[in-house]
Amino acid sequence: MANNVPTESSDVSTASQTTDVRPFAVLVFPIFDGHVIWVRHPRRGWEVPGGKLEPGETPEDAAIREVFEESGAILENVEWVGEYHTSDGLLKFIYFADVVDVKTRPEWSETTDVMVPRPLWDPETARRLDEVSFIMKDQVYHRVWPLLLQRIEGTAGRT
Repeated sequence: MANNVPTESSDVSTASQTTDVRPFAVLVFPIFDGHVIWVRHPRRGWEVPGGKLEPGETPEDAAIREVFEESGAILENVEWVGEYHTSDGLLKFIYFADVVDVKTRPEWSETTDVMVPRPLWDPETARRLDEVSFIMKDQVYHRVWPLLLQRIEGTAGRT
């Protein structure tokens, strides 16, 4: 799969927002039954949902919209986790969210498939798999992994 080489982002911050600048895009880890929903992008491969903000849209609204468009999942408890400053200067916000329902993915969705890997793919597993997107192979997934495990443990039985 083309463009599947790990890239290093310039900075990932999970402590607190370091900027009040509007992000270019969002990356969302939708939690369903103690696992994360992944989507297959036709060019990049398996990744978590995400995408660009539309004009006038809040980052939280973009997270909800992107997850639905790419997976059919309905979200609650959308939580900002960090910000991701890419090496080319773009800002992405990272979110965790609880999946409360799953509908049919829109026919016009840019993704081609949806799955919930069991067992949960950790960052090292994602890096080893050729079919996983380069987006999931840089430092973002590694940096949010401990927080993701805490969130999953804290939401057990809530979905």
